[in-house]
This record gives sequence, structure tokens and C-alpha cells, in this order.
Amino acid sequence: MCGLVIVGSAAIVFVDQLKNVQINNMKTIALCLLLLAFVYATKRTRMEKWATTNVQPHWKAIPFENNTQVKLSFYLKIKNADKLKQIADSVSNPRSPMYGKYLTFAEVGKIVAPDAIYLNRVLDLLRVHGANESSIRVSKMRDVVRAVVSLENAEKMLQCLYGRFKHKDTGMIVLRAPEGYSLPSEVAEGVDFVAGVVGFPSMSFQFN
Repeated sequence: MCGLVIVGSAAIVFVDQLKNVQINNMKTIALCLLLLAFVYATKRTRMEKWATTNVQPHWKAIPFENNTQVKLSFYLKIKNADKLKQIADSVSNPRSPMYGKYLTFAEVGKIVAPDAIYLNRVLDLLRVHGANESSIRVSKMRDVVRAVVSLENAEKMLQCLYGRFKHKDTGMIVLRAPEGYSLPSEVAEGVDFVAGVVGFPSMSFQFN
């Protein structure tokens, strides 16, 4: 039920098949989650360092609503990006023996899909921080994980401070963490970024 995997000097505890667990095993699950919480509270990596930490003009901070929920999208690092580019060049080159032999979605997935260990680390992180199992979605390519967590748990998980902002012209409302966020280093190792945490939507509209 609860397996311990050593990665470098860090211990990663994986909780498998939570939704299929019998009630009498809940103590084991609780122990696993506590161990995970300990591991994920240690070394961390700041993400998207390039992102501006300033609140952009035309965005005004407004109060939070009660029971605010945060939608998170984890984009995992794909494998073999160079190999995929070579294949794309070959199937598009009339002089190549591979010309016109386009790959199916499934074939592309086998080439670029992230390693399962990185997907499992993200799933474990979400479960430790209260993500409802029914809200967790994994893309067909297994490179994007979406979930919904409470505002409090999102801030704990990402070690950030969210604000609620409204665009003065469009009325659009977003949740953002202007000062940035971080992930446990073992998780960050396989994640490109978490969408919609930093940075504000670009508004290119013209107003009279």
C-alpha cells in the first residue's frame, strides 16, 4: 500500500490506489500522507523565476469569496523533444524515406510522455494537500495534471500567497501569487510550470 523509494538522498513515499482502499487501511494511508508531507516540506525549488512579481496596471486587488477554490494545472516535462523534432522534419521532407509517414497520437505519446515517477509525484503532492480525487484529471499524453484544491491548501502546497484581482476594464477576475511560488524539489524535477499561478493575462483590447 505504501512504498518507499529512495531518489538520491531523498525519500519519496508513494500512495497507490487510494480510491480502492478498504476502511481498515485508512491508518496506513494517513501514515503515508504524513510521511509525504514531511518529505515535501523539506528542500524546495522556486518555479518560473523569470515571471514578474509586480501586479500589472489595470489589475486591482479585491476581497476573496468564501470557500475559494483554486484550479491548478501542472505541466510536466516531456521526454525526447529533440527526437520528436527530427521525426517531424523527416515526415515533412520529400527526400526522406519517412516522408508522409505521420505518427498517430498514441505513437507520439509513447515518445514524449513523461516518466511515470514524475506523474506520481505530482499526484501524491495533490493528494497530500487535499485535492478531491474526483477533481484530478490527467491528459491523454500524461503531461498535464489538473486538479482543484482549497485556497489554503494551494498556498501551503506552492508556498505562496494568493491575491484576487479584477481587471478594471474587462471585469475579468483571476487568482494570482504575484510574489512567485515553489515546489518540493523532487516534484519540481519533473515539472515545467504550474499554469495560472504567476503572470497576468495579456489584455490587447482597445477601449474607447
